[in-house]
Amino acid sequence: MDNKVSLRSVVEELVSLPDDFVAYLDRRSGAIFSFSEADLRLADADKEHGESSQYPEWQREVIRKAREVIYSEHYVCLPVSSEIGKNQIVERFCEAIDNFQIRAEILQLVKQNRDFLAFKDAVRRHGLEQQWYDYEYAELAEVAVQWLEARQIPYLRDVESRQAEGA
Repeated sequence: MDNKVSLRSVVEELVSLPDDFVAYLDRRSGAIFSFSEADLRLADADKEHGESSQYPEWQREVIRKAREVIYSEHYVCLPVSSEIGKNQIVERFCEAIDNFQIRAEILQLVKQNRDFLAFKDAVRRHGLEQQWYDYEYAELAEVAVQWLEARQIPYLRDVESRQAEGA
């Protein structure tokens, strides 16, 4: 790839990607494409059975792009939620909360329920929302740096991460 991938683009994709979506990075251009698991299943089935006109044009376009992405060596799948360890990131954030009572309350909530919405409500209620977003962003920047370096993908360090070296 001639251009470096924007670390910021990768991190922002990881932050915003729903659990039932998968994102792919084009090694040539650095562009990132996201697809729902349903889109990927349709693209896979579409390859075997031929393009179907039963879908609206916008969906056929998504299916075509998904097929291009999953059957090309130029695209690499970004880490998915289970590979990122989002639950561990949430727990580490909770353990870093200074106030013992708030830390205990939110940690208990997280460990008992594993309910991300309840966690976010508690963080918001205690005025820790910006701290959470900053923490999550920094943690995902670390994940992205490690992922890019492991695949020898050159990247532009356009966000801060705790790792000192860039590619």
